[in-house]
Amino acid sequence: MSLFSTGDFFAELARVIPRTYEFVNAKVEVLPLTNALIDDVKSCINYDEMVKLAADSGLSYNDGLRVVDNDKLARSISGFWEREEMKGDDADCDQVKVGEIVCEISGLTSFIVEQLEKEAKIKVGDHMIAGGTELGNLDSEQLAQDAINNAA
Repeated sequence: MSLFSTGDFFAELARVIPRTYEFVNAKVEVLPLTNALIDDVKSCINYDEMVKLAADSGLSYNDGLRVVDNDKLARSISGFWEREEMKGDDADCDQVKVGEIVCEISGLTSFIVEQLEKEAKIKVGDHMIAGGTELGNLDSEQLAQDAINNAA
């Protein structure tokens, strides 16, 4: 039998404490992902899918209830992201931004950054053409870093 760890105990409790983030147009309550939801996010095939699933899965209401756990509310998630406050040129809060926050509070930042780097390297490896310039001979590490900076 292993020793009881107060650190592990409180770390697990912290997973059910909601966090509220205020943006210019919205205030969003989120929860860190459970281990099962973390596995779901890790199984996604690309960065965009990962952060959007994290955003949907992390949405919270009533001080700590997860939206995806309520069938009726879960059906409204896509409509939530379509609200004017959550998109548009002046929106500083959107599904990707919320997903990145949920990933951060769930300990997934390095995982999603690695995925973003892989995707940037794949694009470079495929010699994509941008504005008539072949990218295959450019510094792939710099392009990966630029992709990360632009996603943040």
